[in-house]
Order: sequence, then structure tokens, then C-alpha cells
Amino acid sequence: MLLIGQPKSATTSLCFTLADMLGLKYKLGIPGTKYDKNCPGFSGIQQLHDNMVQRSDKFIHDVLSGKKTIFKEHLLPIDKHLFLLDKYQTNCIVLLRNPEHSYDAYVRHDKIHYEKFGKHINLPQIKKDLNEFYNKYKFFCDYRDWALCVEYDDLILNYEKNMKNILTHIGVNCKIKPLYKKKYTGVGEKRLNDK
Repeated sequence: MLLIGQPKSATTSLCFTLADMLGLKYKLGIPGTKYDKNCPGFSGIQQLHDNMVQRSDKFIHDVLSGKKTIFKEHLLPIDKHLFLLDKYQTNCIVLLRNPEHSYDAYVRHDKIHYEKFGKHINLPQIKKDLNEFYNKYKFFCDYRDWALCVEYDDLILNYEKNMKNILTHIGVNCKIKPLYKKKYTGVGEKRLNDK
């Protein structure tokens, strides 16, 4: 099963939760190898994530057809990847988040990155990349019933309803467990609850 997540959208937390609920293994973003090519565009977020590379037909097929493992990927919405997803038309979940809120997480990350490496990350490019990721997948999912789009805000505010939708989408009926908080700061959830 493939769980595609916009960076900084609680995809890791959702992956852990689904794996536990369904009794499945999980893989969190398989790193690229020296033979993989970077994706065209998305230069800001690609420099911070070693698993945002062009994926092969075989890779997409294998993660979509996996029955015992949930693969969490920040699969960039380049033409090649979207073509391969269309080719297999296998149920997958796409977790998106308001790009401005994802960007806020990178702004916080920039302070840590600067302290550690002595240089800033390219925030203007990251903002552009996040907007493009969100818009392309939002449009893509709107026209494909096998690609379920879940918005971070809605997942947090209407958790049980969204988990039921996810389970229905993948054809499973099981007890819903609380969202695991893995690599999760809670800043976005606090912002939503303070509204």
C-alpha cells in the first residue's frame, strides 16, 4: 500500500497508526541510491530529503501492490510519477497540508539547520515546491477515485471520520486507534485547536 505525503503533513504518524491498526509492516521513505536521478524541479525540498528521487516503474508497481507493508513516500508529483500512478490505478492515500503551514515547519527547521551546518536552507524555493506539490496532487486526486486525498487539517479536526474514509478506501474494517505522534511537534494541531 502506498501512502503519499506532502512533507510536514503528519504522514509518518499516519503510517505508524495504519500499520499498527492493520498489523502491517511499514517503510518510511526508501532512500535513493547513487544511481537514482533527482526529480526535475522541487530543488528546495529535494536537498533536504534523500528519498525524493525519480522512482522507476518497478518501484511504483512494487509499493502499490505490497499487501504486507505500507510504504510512506514523499513521492514528488512529476509527470513520470503521475503517469505511473495512472498506469496502475491502485488505491493509494495522499495526505496534503496547507502549504503555508508546511512552510512554517521548514522555517522552524531552518533555525536548527543553520545552527548545525552554518547555512540557511532555500526557504523561497521550499515555499514554491510545497505549493506545487499541494496543487498538483490536489488536482490529480480530484479526478481519480482510487487516489484518496486527505487534508491534514481535516484529519486532525475530524480524525475518526477520516480514518473511517481511509479504511473504507482500502477495503478494511477494523477498530480505529488514536493517531501516533511520530516526528510530530504538535504545533499545527495547536494552531487548529486555538482557532
